[in-house]
Amino acid sequence: MTFLPTGLYPGPEQVAEARAFERLLPSVTCAVVRGGWYEFAPGWRVIPRVPTCSIAFLCVSGAARIRIGDDVYELVPGAVVLSPADVPQDVWNERSESVWMHTVAFNARLYGLLDLPALCGLPVMQHLDAEQFDELVEIARQLVRELLERRPGYGLATNAACLRLVALLWRTWNDASGEPSRVTGTRVVDLARLEPVLQAIQSRYAEALPLEQMASLVHLHPAYFSTVFHRATGLPPSQYLARYRLRRAHDLLLSTDRSIREIAAATGFRDPFYLSRAFRKAAGVSPSEYRKARGGAELP
Repeated sequence: MTFLPTGLYPGPEQVAEARAFERLLPSVTCAVVRGGWYEFAPGWRVIPRVPTCSIAFLCVSGAARIRIGDDVYELVPGAVVLSPADVPQDVWNERSESVWMHTVAFNARLYGLLDLPALCGLPVMQHLDAEQFDELVEIARQLVRELLERRPGYGLATNAACLRLVALLWRTWNDASGEPSRVTGTRVVDLARLEPVLQAIQSRYAEALPLEQMASLVHLHPAYFSTVFHRATGLPPSQYLARYRLRRAHDLLLSTDRSIREIAAATGFRDPFYLSRAFRKAAGVSPSEYRKARGGAELP
């Protein structure tokens, strides 16, 4: 007779939902924005800011504090703080000794827009055991080394390392929770069902995509499709498409020297003035101002 280890086991619905989510993961993209290895002297402080990407902080020695939104966390060896995008942040060292830490700024998105750490339910802070923390630090070191050396293919290597980092954080969180998976529920099933639509938006975002056309891709009535889409993504289809176009414009502003007119044409905006109005409404600055500010404050 074969005996299975005791513990919590997923029911059929949880298994189906977890498998549905795993099928979505090949559509995840991870892009490293910056990364570094730093020493911070006593009294050091980062100017309060609102980062546009996720930032992972890994303290190797010493201790620092980080305020994210209204909450303050103690960053010590063995702890990992994952600061979400678009949330006010402040980091400082008030101890008498220096702090050594790795920082990795990145975007991990499902279908180019949905934030993967948020979708996985990753917490801001995790406390890892020694083996897990050492593994995470080694991934960060490899990533930073690739950024410094910039050998051919370093972009692929850093993005792959970033995916490993997120996967490890997800696994350790699931292990610590004592649950089979935290990525379950109606939203996952809806996302899997909407996969043809999300893929179409990702590949054809510069085109006109009427509601009826998107609904027909998954054989749903437009009104019901809108309900399912909003439940899965948090946005109506038209707003999701508009936000995806803005995200692509944001990426092109930071990664290319193309003109605003060229970026507007490439991302589905009818003219550069319309892009500028939409961008200023979303980001608070014009595309040109945003591009000029990209060389601003570096990590951490």
